Amino acid sequence: MILVAPVTPYSPRVMFLARLYSGSGMPSPVLRALLRIAPKLVPWLLRHRYYADPRQVTSAAIQGYIDGLRNESTVRMLRESIRGWNPRRQKEQMSRIKTPLLLLWGEDDKLVPASCIPRLMKALPHATSATIPNAGHLLFEENPEAFHQQVLKFFGKAPER
Repeated sequence: MILVAPVTPYSPRVMFLARLYSGSGMPSPVLRALLRIAPKLVPWLLRHRYYADPRQVTSAAIQGYIDGLRNESTVRMLRESIRGWNPRRQKEQMSRIKTPLLLLWGEDDKLVPASCIPRLMKALPHATSATIPNAGHLLFEENPEAFHQQVLKFFGKAPER
């Protein structure tokens, strides 16, 4: 199993958002308001929260994320995911994972910082971790070569260099 910059109960930002969202349930009026401002909000989020290097954020990437938010099934999935954040339950579930696990992180992740890795590794004794250089939360977009190399290495299929 591979987890990429996972939502973790060891991230202060995640814990804050979990409390906020569990209290509000992410009501439809709030979600609709967020969707209305998405064309202005998404570029800012990508440049200041999701990518390590804002110069890598392309207009095509911005448009792709905005278009995705126009899909009702995407919005429904996001709402249910957010409503499902339960850090206490997540910690309990992590203790039951026995399969080999790779945790991948962008070294400059601002949403779920790499400082969460040691506590997560302690909670997941069967895990290994790798940090992708020059990448933020969307490490697979910012440094796809290093990302793919780590995935192949984990599955024992990395080409010899």
